[in-house]
Amino acid sequence: MGILKNIDIQSNWFLFILFFAAIFSTAFGFADVYDHMSNVDVQTYVGLSEFDFDQHPVRRYRIIIPFLAAGLHFIFGPIFTLLSPNDFPGDFSRIMSFVVVNSLLMSVYAVLLFRICQAVIGSSKIWPAIIGVFSVLTCRWTLVISGSALVDSLYLIVLGLLLLGILKNKLWMLILAVYLGPWAKEAFIFFIPLLLFLEKKYYPKILLHLVISGVAIFTFRYFFDQSIGAEFGESFTRDVSHFSVIPDSLRRLFSFHGAYEVLSIGGVWNVFILVGVFLKKYRIELYKSLSKLWLLLAVLVLIQALLSFELARMLYLLTPLLAVVIAQLFDLFSQQSALQMKES
Repeated sequence: MGILKNIDIQSNWFLFILFFAAIFSTAFGFADVYDHMSNVDVQTYVGLSEFDFDQHPVRRYRIIIPFLAAGLHFIFGPIFTLLSPNDFPGDFSRIMSFVVVNSLLMSVYAVLLFRICQAVIGSSKIWPAIIGVFSVLTCRWTLVISGSALVDSLYLIVLGLLLLGILKNKLWMLILAVYLGPWAKEAFIFFIPLLLFLEKKYYPKILLHLVISGVAIFTFRYFFDQSIGAEFGESFTRDVSHFSVIPDSLRRLFSFHGAYEVLSIGGVWNVFILVGVFLKKYRIELYKSLSKLWLLLAVLVLIQALLSFELARMLYLLTPLLAVVIAQLFDLFSQQSALQMKES
């Protein structure tokens, strides 16, 4: 009991372990049944982890997670091979390396979500913030991102750092996001407008770091392409070509399947949001707490979704907003419950 008394449930390490426990077990189950190599994105990142750089011209620069998985595979590959199910199609040890890396990174993202919820509803609101995070951890795309060889987890951490850095006025978080962002995904450029919500006195510093980060990533891409004999600039041409998919994405978004994809992100949690919409006090509190930052986030995520072939996967970037909305709702429920108990 003495040990338990010393545990701080708000500490980052405790939260990280709690969220990792929730993520990894389900991610492992997903990894066991998913046909990984049927996904072209997974093929690219597995190839990169094997140091095969002849990959898709847009995705081949996202090397951080594949290299982390390669390092983990080098160390623990034989152990993962022993754990391999008999009927698993493909290299289980390599996929398992990605699952461990992504589960760890998604746990970091979950901690950031917790802090974002607290920044909005109050630092003393522990359980509403935890419930807000679990509304995200139970999303189907959390399973996919954690349980496969994708690289979205790093991009989500970058988004979490941006939002928390702005809400808490933490310049070091924003600088870290600026340097990690272009390595996570090229679409990071669409999140740069969020930095306008930073205090203006920090504008010169953050602009300088944006320039340095941009020079670094373009220099890397140039020499990377030179080393593999690829044409420099091919990836930019492919990126621009994504604008041609916007009409098709709009048709899918406003179809029944598109509505399903949007609603599937929140799942059953949408029911709680629907209940909250009919509560006047909740609407007032939500309106007061959600600034223009969140509206801009929604617009920027929608742009990325329309440029993507996977609407729901990109709309998952709205999960910080989902976590905050759910946390706000359950904070109101707890207040109402406490009030009723006091009156009785």
